Amino acid sequence: MSAKTSLLLVAVSALAATGAFAQVATPMTGALPPQAAGAVRVQVSLQATTPVAPNATPDEQKAIAEAARIKLYENARAECAVLSKAFDAECKLLTVSASVINPYGAMPATTASVTAIYELAPHGK
Repeated sequence: MSAKTSLLLVAVSALAATGAFAQVATPMTGALPPQAAGAVRVQVSLQATTPVAPNATPDEQKAIAEAARIKLYENARAECAVLSKAFDAECKLLTVSASVINPYGAMPATTASVTAIYELAPHGK
């Protein structure tokens, strides 16, 4: 098994044990800054579905969607510390993107997701 495959399996295992948010980790390649020597890139997606009352006003629905995004951004920020500890590596957050599905009430729930790309490098590099 390659080092990257091992890294991915450990990342998925670590993320699966972290709680209520659906999470997926995959190695990332693409149009990002040059990768540091010996570093590995990891993409982590976090998702949360929050119920919305059928009689919620548009402002209440917007507040629910915003609260879900804020929680996910906080989780994305904290994930760097988790990855750093799990892989005994320095972690750098490279990018974050977010989306909200049904933010204004066509369904009885709002689903927010955040995808972040991290770079893990050996300490001191």
